[in-house]
Amino acid sequence: MKRNAAALVLAHSVRYVGQVSVLVVVALSGSARDVGLLSLSLATTAPIFVVFSLGMRTLILTHRSDYPLEAYLRVRAYTAVVAVALGALVGFVALGLDAAPFLVGAILMKLADYVVDFATAWLQLRQRFQLLVAISASSAAATALGAVTGILISPAMSPLFAGLGPIVLALVWVIPLLVSAIREEAGRGRSPAGASRDILRAGFPLGLSYGAVSLLVALPQIALAALSSVEDAGRFAILYYLIVGAELVTNPLSQSWIQNRRAALRTSRHPRGFVAREILRLSLGLAVVFAAGVVVGAFVLPVVFGTYYRIDTWEGLALFGCMLLIPAVYLGASALAVLNRYRASLIAVVPALAICGLACAALIPTYGTLGAILAYMLSLATRGAAPFFAIATRTEDHG
Repeated sequence: MKRNAAALVLAHSVRYVGQVSVLVVVALSGSARDVGLLSLSLATTAPIFVVFSLGMRTLILTHRSDYPLEAYLRVRAYTAVVAVALGALVGFVALGLDAAPFLVGAILMKLADYVVDFATAWLQLRQRFQLLVAISASSAAATALGAVTGILISPAMSPLFAGLGPIVLALVWVIPLLVSAIREEAGRGRSPAGASRDILRAGFPLGLSYGAVSLLVALPQIALAALSSVEDAGRFAILYYLIVGAELVTNPLSQSWIQNRRAALRTSRHPRGFVAREILRLSLGLAVVFAAGVVVGAFVLPVVFGTYYRIDTWEGLALFGCMLLIPAVYLGASALAVLNRYRASLIAVVPALAICGLACAALIPTYGTLGAILAYMLSLATRGAAPFFAIATRTEDHG
């Protein structure tokens, strides 16, 4: 378990570094407004891509129907087309043509991640962790290289080239790999009739749930842009990457937990208590790591991005509070997935979205970026608590 979890942490971490590298390049070569436009482009398009991803990683790892790769990949391809078209439409309406280079770059990065995330989920299921890490690292390197290459033209072109890099990698390596895997499974025959409909039915509640989660991150940025400035929205996005770091450690651990503890959860007579103990154990184990992350971030961010991104004491405490809530959020969602309570995942995030919106409206005008972080922390607390109401019953959604 530890080796597999370490491989997943490494894979997610290098992809995280690739994403951060784009913001670093834009911050160093452009202005705070450029960082804000890029972060808003990502925030505007991300929820759409997440919704239409259908929670495919979780679905592949937990879905009771053992469909061949071809069935999942076909659904993934169709939903990718919808996500690109809808993301472009919403993005241009919200941000205008001035943000075009940032918006197109954000869409390309999301599309490349669409392909890489699907491939790595399938490799995780097949226990091919070395290849999983190699693909993740290559995608991150292609993103960073593209961002640096874009500087030669203009800082605004960095996001565009950052998206083109992993797209090329997907075309020459990842997609041919998936096609080869489909051919290897040819002996199983084509997927049964109704497979696509079954995958959509199971995945759509997951996609809506994860999309709402993505909107939770976008909402403080959008509120800051509306109530304060585009620059403050970009600053929140930079500070939020410290929370992303905590998620990148916790998320693969929760995925590994799915594979190693799902049998114990499904047979437990007290599933709610079982999950609570698992959350407490993971939270205590990661608390020191999270605290160190905030301290390191407080020193590193001003050096890398500039003094505008300095973290004050209250912001640091709020960021640490957000990180401590991450294990509850991820293990709670994983437990619902193990129990095939896919629709319950959506129900759990709806009140969090409402609370985040209200808190943003109340806190941002007075406290600015700190208010946005506090609003997000309240949404995490709500998400961490909500699954326990669903875990109390063993009834499944049969998604």
